Amino acid sequence: QQEIAPKLDPSLVEHVSLIRGAIPVLPIPLAWICLFFNIFVPGLGTLSSGLLCLCFGKPRFSVRDDPQARVGACCLDMIVAIGQMFTILFCLVGWGWSIWWGVIMVKLARKQKKIKLAAEQQERAAAPVLGVNHDAERA
Repeated sequence: QQEIAPKLDPSLVEHVSLIRGAIPVLPIPLAWICLFFNIFVPGLGTLSSGLLCLCFGKPRFSVRDDPQARVGACCLDMIVAIGQMFTILFCLVGWGWSIWWGVIMVKLARKQKKIKLAAEQQERAAAPVLGVNHDAERA
C-alpha cells in the first residue's frame, strides 16, 4: 500500500462530526461560489462543494488526502444537499442550514490561505541568501 502524505493542516481537521468533516476545504473563489449558490438555491452550493471536493477540495476527516475520503465526502455532501433542499419547506430551516454550510466553506478557505501564507513566509525566512549583490562582484 502506498503511503499517503499529509495534505491538510491539523487545525482544519474535524474531530467531532463526520458530517461536518465532509465540508471540504476549497480554494477561496470556489468557496464563495458555493456560498452564492447556497444563498439562492439551498443545497446547490453544498452539492457543488461535494463534486468540487473530488478535484479541488480536501475533505476534513484527517490530515491525509486519499481517494476514499474524497468520494465519501462527495456522497455525504450529496445527502446533506438533499436534506437542505427538502427541509426548506419546514420554516426555511434548509435555507439557513445551507447558508451556514456556505459560510463555513468560506471560513475554511480563508483559514487555509492564511496557513499557506504563513508557511511560505517561514520558508522564505529560513532560505539562505545566495548571490545578493552581483554588481559588487564585477567591480
